[in-house]
Amino acid sequence: MIVVFGSLNIDLVLPVVDFPRPGETTFCDDYVWLSGGKGMNQAVAAARAGSHVTMVGCVGNDGFGETLLTALKADKIETKFVKRSSKSSGCATVMVDNHGENQILVARGANADVVPEQLDEVKVDANTLCVLQMEVPIASVEYAVRNVKKRGGRVMLNVAPSRPFDYNICESVDILVLNEVEAQDMAIRLGLTDGDSEEKIAQMIAKKFDLFCIVTLGGDGSIGCHADGEIIRVEASRFGEVVDTTGAGDCYCGVLAASIDQGYSYHEAMARASVASGLSVLVRGAQTGSPTKSRIDEAFSGAGNRVEKRMALRS
Repeated sequence: MIVVFGSLNIDLVLPVVDFPRPGETTFCDDYVWLSGGKGMNQAVAAARAGSHVTMVGCVGNDGFGETLLTALKADKIETKFVKRSSKSSGCATVMVDNHGENQILVARGANADVVPEQLDEVKVDANTLCVLQMEVPIASVEYAVRNVKKRGGRVMLNVAPSRPFDYNICESVDILVLNEVEAQDMAIRLGLTDGDSEEKIAQMIAKKFDLFCIVTLGGDGSIGCHADGEIIRVEASRFGEVVDTTGAGDCYCGVLAASIDQGYSYHEAMARASVASGLSVLVRGAQTGSPTKSRIDEAFSGAGNRVEKRMALRS
């Protein structure tokens, strides 16, 4: 079972030709309201990939909150641990340009009211994989990581967006996921790097905290490193023209978690996550493109993903 402890947002998605410069007004032809938030994006991706998912978070007592809860239920995600807040539901403005790149502004709203005690009500045991991100209060994330580990569950932490936190909680993390910028940022704050490669950073973080560290590299795939130094490199999957990269990293994390929950090895889970992420960018919206398990299986069997495993050189 997967428990996602994280954010829920309504996304206002605006397709633009180019991003406006400071002080500039530009126009687009259309817009759409979609469900989003890193927590919910990852929960939806994991559920569509075939795992039982419970969502823990907060929405407002408003129409957006109802929309978010309805969307969770449509993907058969357990919602009884999603609390109501007096604040408005979280909302993000997402501009997507002609190349599929995005700029995002997030109003936290109800996500700021996620409290550690919410997780106390959730059953956690050795079969639980708890997935967390950084869009809810950091103190709540830190508590949740330690709480799940203490109760015998496994922890997957996605350090996104990059924010300072108590890095000692990584001693209770089993799987750490970062992108290139987040990895460099964390390594610098830990005093581990001076311009080292992402591969070397993954190796150093994995060894320091005795965990499995993944660094996603966008179009260059992803790198995974075990605490003993073994490196796994997975190529990116491409299935057509990129329409929108919003939520591609969240899709990767959700399918990674679902694959691990279903018993796949880390390198198999990374490869499946790469395929799912590659499929997700073919349509507009952070959740719209998250593929089903059958679609992932079909694309995975034909993708011919090359997974490279080796021992990295040690300094």
